[in-house]
Amino acid sequence: MNPNFMKLGALRESEGRSNNRKKILIADDSRAVRQLLRMMLERCIVCDVTEAEDGQEALEMLQVRGFDILITDINMPRMNGLSLIGRIRKDLNLPIPIIIVTTLGHEEDRDAGLNLGANTYITKPINGSFLISTINGLIK
Repeated sequence: MNPNFMKLGALRESEGRSNNRKKILIADDSRAVRQLLRMMLERCIVCDVTEAEDGQEALEMLQVRGFDILITDINMPRMNGLSLIGRIRKDLNLPIPIIIVTTLGHEEDRDAGLNLGANTYITKPINGSFLISTINGLIK
């Protein structure tokens, strides 16, 4: 594991147990990916992580709860990540930061996600240090 990633975990511990917990929503149909992301996030950021199995479930959660950031895959059943981003920006008009984390490295997928309103696009396999620094940059 990257030693800098472990340092981020130590920084998280030094933040203490404040009520300033970040609320993070993960939308991914892969349980293993959701668990990996949860582990990375909880180790390095004082946060509460909520998981959605697809874009439809994530959209329903966003309609009733506030989140500080959304991390979403693109390929998911019922509603894919691109449709989710479009609905968040157009229908809900939410300014929530959105990170796409996906295996799709095609330029057209990246451009489509960013044009719909995602803040950034990260391809799998996930670099934990990069993900954490990206999140920290988006939700100060």
